[in-house]
Amino acid sequence: EGLFADFVEVFFGKKAALRVAQAEDVWQELVRLTKDILVIKNLFTLLGNVSSNVSLLLWMGVSPKDIIKQHSTAIRGLINYQRDRKELSRLQRSISMGTVSGPVLVEAQNRIVELEDAIARNPMKELIDAGLFQTIVEDVDNDDDRFSYTSRLSQFMEGKTQWLPDEVKSVGKTLLMTHDTPAYKLLSQATSMSDFVARYTLHQHMTTRKVNPLGTRESIQLAVDAFVNYDIPSHRSLQYLNDMGLVWFTKYYIRIQKVLMHLYRDNPGRSIAMVTLENLFPGLSTIVDSGFWNRIGNPFSVGFLKFPEAVDEIIFIKTLLSPFK
Repeated sequence: EGLFADFVEVFFGKKAALRVAQAEDVWQELVRLTKDILVIKNLFTLLGNVSSNVSLLLWMGVSPKDIIKQHSTAIRGLINYQRDRKELSRLQRSISMGTVSGPVLVEAQNRIVELEDAIARNPMKELIDAGLFQTIVEDVDNDDDRFSYTSRLSQFMEGKTQWLPDEVKSVGKTLLMTHDTPAYKLLSQATSMSDFVARYTLHQHMTTRKVNPLGTRESIQLAVDAFVNYDIPSHRSLQYLNDMGLVWFTKYYIRIQKVLMHLYRDNPGRSIAMVTLENLFPGLSTIVDSGFWNRIGNPFSVGFLKFPEAVDEIIFIKTLLSPFK
């Protein structure tokens, strides 16, 4: 530690500690941007996650027909729940702030009763209240920090490009899929929904199957265990390595091993079928790909140096550049 301090002080003098901290912040921000691209802005990651979830459900005995049916129910129910919740919060806020009165107030109160009833009858409410819907995606933060270096750069570029037509700036934002674009919001929502609809499908299967159905509490716990819970934090040292991009997405790859061990132990017949399917169609994304034997090798990476190659993975840029590759 002393040698390092002496070394950086040669270059930066008394501001050495500040410059090192700033360099760390920039490094971590570039890593976050890279993960944002790899997880949200790359459509194929979402498709791979959905495919992997479907393979897990098949492995646990859910039929393809039920997967389609319950996924459809869960998507509609979750969209309706989020829409009703948003409107309910808006109306309650308006009433508490006193911005509505008279007939408008009565209409708002009646609408609140309707929304509360719709939310209570929504089939997704039970699982959402149980914490099965997680808006957190591993190491990806959808909220923009206006004090971050990225936000400062965006503000700087906004000032330097004021002369450009709005249409040109809109095209640029769409290509880069900035957080305020419809495409990013859609993919972000779809990514956060993908695990929930799989959990709902598994819960419905376990509570309604004819042989040895589970109770609600046991089924919910199984649905939580079967899909990685990103709300539980990692050890701070391991999380720091993730933040620095020295290791990547360890929450998923470490925690999914327990799920795989249980699948191999409890469903040997379907395990053989799933491994056979993986060997016959190696391009198909299944949960088998997440086994630790597929991750053997150097676990460390190069941090933010992945960022330049990750930019090519943004779906619109990838599509635009594909004819030239």
